[in-house]
Amino acid sequence: MEGGREGRHDLRTEAHRDANLYQVLSGECTTEYRVKPNDATTGGSYLMAKLTGVGMCGALSSQMPKGATPLPQAEIDLIGAWITQGAPNN
Repeated sequence: MEGGREGRHDLRTEAHRDANLYQVLSGECTTEYRVKPNDATTGGSYLMAKLTGVGMCGALSSQMPKGATPLPQAEIDLIGAWITQGAPNN
């Protein structure tokens, strides 16, 4: 899988993750970063908008995971805490 298309981001290695996730503008919402370390707001890290279904760009945007039940709020909160802590590699 190669980065550059929504939904097809290779996060298997640290190099791929860094190139496809951190400080990279979303292809869907080109004014927001996919993950902006230390900023878990829906205006900072677009991943949070996708997980919550709030603040998404475009009429064709859909909440993640696409076509499945949204994550429980506790898991979304855990991801938000990870981003707020700087999105460390742990």
